[in-house]
Amino acid sequence: MLLSLIFLTQFASGQNDLLQQYLWENRLILLFGSISESKIEKQITELEKDTVGIADRDLLIFHIEGEKVRFLQQSSTSSLSGNRLRNHYNIPEDECRYILIGKDGGVKLNSKDFVPNEDLFSVIDAMPMRQREMRNRK
Repeated sequence: MLLSLIFLTQFASGQNDLLQQYLWENRLILLFGSISESKIEKQITELEKDTVGIADRDLLIFHIEGEKVRFLQQSSTSSLSGNRLRNHYNIPEDECRYILIGKDGGVKLNSKDFVPNEDLFSVIDAMPMRQREMRNRK
């Protein structure tokens, strides 16, 4: 029993290492899919419409296509592994997916469909941590 608990703890922490650097600092959007997919292109355009709302909610946006992970706000590539992220979140290679990760590292939204900024912000703004952030900024 103890051995299996140790294994599970090590397995979970190994998976958390993927995004560990962002824990408690940022919320993340992971967009899985080819940039040539109209769904992904439309989603990126939607996210770029409200950079102030994105920044205010401490969001970082990553586009994952194959092994490449691109950090959208800086138009640069990331050292994250696209394949490891796909495996961790169980996303098939040919599937488009939109995942919101909270500051605590938990998945808060997981969708195959287009997500309007209004819906994204509504989900985030309902989170207890975000509620505290909004109170503290007043």
